[in-house]
Amino acid sequence: MPVITADSFTDIYYSSFFFAGFQELAATGKCVLKTWRGAPRVHVDGGGNPFHAILLFSARDKEKETLFCIDTRDQSDWEHGYHKELLKACDHYFKVNFRPEVIDMTRPGVDKIHPVPIFFPVRPMALSALFPRPFPCQEAGWTMKKIMRRLTRMGTLPAMTFLTASRQTAITHDIVFAVRFYGEHRHAAEDARRRRLIEGLRNLPGRKVLAGFVSKNPMPTDYEALRIPGFTLKGYMKALSGSRVCIYIRGLHDCLSFKLGQLLAMGKPIVGERILNNRDFYYSHPGINEQFAFDSVEDILAAVENRLEQPAILDRHARLNRALFDEKLSPATVCQNILDTCQSLGRTY
Repeated sequence: MPVITADSFTDIYYSSFFFAGFQELAATGKCVLKTWRGAPRVHVDGGGNPFHAILLFSARDKEKETLFCIDTRDQSDWEHGYHKELLKACDHYFKVNFRPEVIDMTRPGVDKIHPVPIFFPVRPMALSALFPRPFPCQEAGWTMKKIMRRLTRMGTLPAMTFLTASRQTAITHDIVFAVRFYGEHRHAAEDARRRRLIEGLRNLPGRKVLAGFVSKNPMPTDYEALRIPGFTLKGYMKALSGSRVCIYIRGLHDCLSFKLGQLLAMGKPIVGERILNNRDFYYSHPGINEQFAFDSVEDILAAVENRLEQPAILDRHARLNRALFDEKLSPATVCQNILDTCQSLGRTY
């Protein structure tokens, strides 16, 4: 039975899905999971803090040990598509925002890069695995601010049972759609695009819509009119579960948004932008090409109106999304596939 040891410096909104998955495997006797709170086991030069969004793991069985990482960073093309030093140090390099066309295939070691289809914040069975190292670590960029953020966020994580139970929630709105207001010059175009979408949703005739921006900071006057009260993470999941149809838009840098996995876990029918990462995986499953096909605001609005008039299609998409998540995308299934990939390529326990 392999002993999986996870470094503890990654933001738990990025890492908790994998802790939850490996804990489920441990509960069924397929592995042992431990948390490492010492200095990072791989030294990284050149500044920056890759461990904020890249998880480092080892798998040991008797005298054999395999080192692997899971890269959850937003930008699929960051540094040729991977972190050079971690690719060199690790036996396997798993990547959530996986787009083969942006990976520099001429570089050594790229055959170690493998896609991981999904992740989102979720509460593991034992929260103790997420307890933070209680003092800073300069090498990992681990500060008192991050320690306090970890302690705060631990209590916000919804359990998988919370998400799957929400499949039975009664419908309260035709559409629930809340997005963060970025408020930075480099994201101005995305803020403006989201504004057009929110305004369009609010103007759909005869529909009960909750749509708007959430922000802890003041917004420009023309955005303030679109402000809605903020949610806790669990509160937002509860609100989404009552939406007749849900809208998916990509995250920054066209990354996979947390919302993709959350909506699939809740079994919601979706009108969404095209998925640009892990395309081969997603578009090989029924219903995905019908739901994730719209990039312009106008096309999304038209598709929402169309789907709300066709409850049979919404029901079919909901069933397909539930099945896809339950069969392929649960935390335990994803983590088992990670271990299977390591084993099948001969570099693990």
